[in-house]
Amino acid sequence: MTILLAPSIQALQSLIRLCKLKLNFMCMTVNAKKCACLRFGFKYKNACYSVMVCGLPVKWVTSARYLGVYLDSLSTFKCSFQSNKTIFYQAFNCIFGKIGHVASEEVIFALMKSKCLQVLVYGTEACPVNSAVRHSLQFALNRALLKIFGALSKDTYQDICKYFGMWTVEEQISARKSKFNLRYCASESAVCMYEVVLKIKHSTLKDNFIVFIVITVTCSMSRYVVYLYS
Repeated sequence: MTILLAPSIQALQSLIRLCKLKLNFMCMTVNAKKCACLRFGFKYKNACYSVMVCGLPVKWVTSARYLGVYLDSLSTFKCSFQSNKTIFYQAFNCIFGKIGHVASEEVIFALMKSKCLQVLVYGTEACPVNSAVRHSLQFALNRALLKIFGALSKDTYQDICKYFGMWTVEEQISARKSKFNLRYCASESAVCMYEVVLKIKHSTLKDNFIVFIVITVTCSMSRYVVYLYS
């Protein structure tokens, strides 16, 4: 996976052209039908010229998945965690539907911590997370507790989590971010989304023009995925 930054569509087209030359040297081709462009900035709603890959136009989308995290095309860089909540609900309902009425609360909480919560907070350590996202994820967890214990106050739910050794969403995100920062600082050659977020936040472009393109490259023996950012 490769991340490229460019200030315009023309610059992005030039980068794609260079990547195509390298791929041709390795006897690989680009599947334009599996490519997508995503735009960030003040003019993200305006129509843009199509980026060409192998003579075919690349479609513009409003959301794209990168490393399991969904990026939404908006005026500012933002990640969507709606899929996290959906998968969390599915995992919890599957567990609670099977053993919810026969297993003890300790068993249910142990399964929630190992099978559900990791999905709910996935990607929060490397993505910008504001208070609205934190409250939304905590609400999803409270809905699961509602099924187990019934309707209670938020403070009561927090006391229940503390009693069963489960951190709140706020505590989990803080712990994951601290651990991620330590591991990232210890790695000299790490290339990840956190670096992209920092570059976007400190961008000096007049209209904050950012384009996200996903290119699937295929050859006769294997498949590669190349992510281009501009």
